[in-house]
Amino acid sequence: MDTNTLPLNEIIIELRSLARSKSTGYLFIVSSEQHSATFGLEQGRIVSLQCRLRTGEKAIPLIANIKHGSCRFEESISLIRKMPLEDNETIFQKILSIHEQMIEAEAETSQYKTAARNNNYDNHPILLSEQQRSNIENCLVEEIGPMGSFVMDTIEQCKEFDSIKDAINDEIDQPDIAQILLLKIDKIINQTA
Repeated sequence: MDTNTLPLNEIIIELRSLARSKSTGYLFIVSSEQHSATFGLEQGRIVSLQCRLRTGEKAIPLIANIKHGSCRFEESISLIRKMPLEDNETIFQKILSIHEQMIEAEAETSQYKTAARNNNYDNHPILLSEQQRSNIENCLVEEIGPMGSFVMDTIEQCKEFDSIKDAINDEIDQPDIAQILLLKIDKIINQTA
């Protein structure tokens, strides 16, 4: 298997091929964003999943966020730590379904950005009150954990909503979560503004 960059659906095709040939070992994926994912196979069955620090079912949404990646398979007869996982096809369907939703969300976000640029209605200057800062930081921490405080440092430098949107989209690599946060932040800013 070559290490050229492939779209996620082609990586899944490679996985299906390994499953059909009853392979045992690890398929390593490095995304174009430099995140890694690993599928552990035993006799063609997926017995372990890992992406960044998440394992098992919790890794599926992160794997689904991979747009392109390079992959390589290493045969291994050493014991693979098994995780309670559904059958291969269910795992593939979940990954591809979330991946499709992500692509649709990105398309909608792109249309929204174009409309915002054309109408210029989002580009109003922003002066955040202490309450708004606190509410925004709470939303960030709630959605993305402690990293929310770091993202808040970036947002505090923003002078208009467009730059907040850019900051959120740059810092958060999950478009669905970025979209949720943008809606919450917009609501906080416009409630008391």
